[in-house]
Amino acid sequence: MTDAAVIEDERLSDVMLAMDVVDTLRHRRLLVERELLSDQRDEKLIDRLREIYRSQGMEVTDEVLQAGVEALREERFSYRPPRKSLAVRLAHIYVQRGKWGLRGGIVLVGVLLIWLGYAFFVSGPAKQRLQEQVAALNSDISATTERIQALEQEANRIESALDGYTDGVPAEYLKVADTKLTGAKTAALQADALIDSANRLNQEANLNGGNFSERSARMGEKLQQQQALVNQLDQTLKQARALLSDIDSLKIFPAQLTQMKESVLASAREKEAAKLANQYFDSGMGALRGGQISQAEEALAGLRGLNSQLLQSYSLVVVSREGEQSGVWRVPDRNPNARNYYLIVEAIDGDGNPLSMTITNEEDGSRVQTQKWGLRVSERVYRRIAADKSDDGIIQGRRIGEKRRGYLKPEYLVETSGDAITQW
Repeated sequence: MTDAAVIEDERLSDVMLAMDVVDTLRHRRLLVERELLSDQRDEKLIDRLREIYRSQGMEVTDEVLQAGVEALREERFSYRPPRKSLAVRLAHIYVQRGKWGLRGGIVLVGVLLIWLGYAFFVSGPAKQRLQEQVAALNSDISATTERIQALEQEANRIESALDGYTDGVPAEYLKVADTKLTGAKTAALQADALIDSANRLNQEANLNGGNFSERSARMGEKLQQQQALVNQLDQTLKQARALLSDIDSLKIFPAQLTQMKESVLASAREKEAAKLANQYFDSGMGALRGGQISQAEEALAGLRGLNSQLLQSYSLVVVSREGEQSGVWRVPDRNPNARNYYLIVEAIDGDGNPLSMTITNEEDGSRVQTQKWGLRVSERVYRRIAADKSDDGIIQGRRIGEKRRGYLKPEYLVETSGDAITQW
């Protein structure tokens, strides 16, 4: 090592010692304050410092101790923060970039979460609702236009069929048919007017998200007006179809009523059936002359039911199967001290199959289609059937009536009023 280097190293050691002296003085603040206030402050302070260092096994020259005291007085080794300036602020930010980066990241993540939440829960659903509203209105516009076209085609078919529509109606009912045809023609003219009005309100289904708020209100109003016209048009065409259907009934019902009456009279083996057949027939023909087609249809249905009833033949037997009741009794509402007894019965045809029958329930007057019902019998008959079943679990005398072809009701083999219940 050169002399210059040795000298420089010694100077550095002295400076380091001086700094240590200053640091020692700072830690012993009370000593410094006391010594600096005395008259012989420097000498006493240096003597005190020399003793401190000697107690630590260190020999420090007076020059170094004097330099440390002067450095403390001049605050030579004290830190003085720089004056605030833009450069200093930027330096602070740079030094604390880790802390600011973390805070910035947290803020960025928070902003991102808020944006995602808004997109998923606010703007996204709102956009979806807008798209659904646009699609719904466009769909309604297209569907209404197509509906008008379909009804217009139907109106054209009705109009083309009006001429000569009453041909084939019997002379006795021609006046009624002409009246109904006039009504159908009037309905057809009304339909034409409604179609023209509805078509004038046609509009293109070209809404989109950009123009929906601007155009939807006006287009929706026009659509409502158009749909109201379509509903009127639909009802008008239904009226026209109903009138034409009545004319068709006038063509065929007279012959059908006559045919069914003759069939019933040919099958009937009792006067009651013939009497009912004539009543249905007269009622139907009178309804046709008055233009009451629905009443004539009911009379024709009555004749058909009467004919089917006459053609039936079956045996009336008590139900006797495991897990099923063969009889029940009721306490009537009007007489709590009495009992009504019923046998649970069914109608079996010649092939052994149960028949579905229309039964009138005596308790509420309802007519029910069923394969089993309760037939009201005397207490004596009820007790006899109960004893028969309790003997060995089998009813020996199950057959209690016989319905023959040509008769309306079965001939009963037991005491019964013929009244029935359908629920128990």
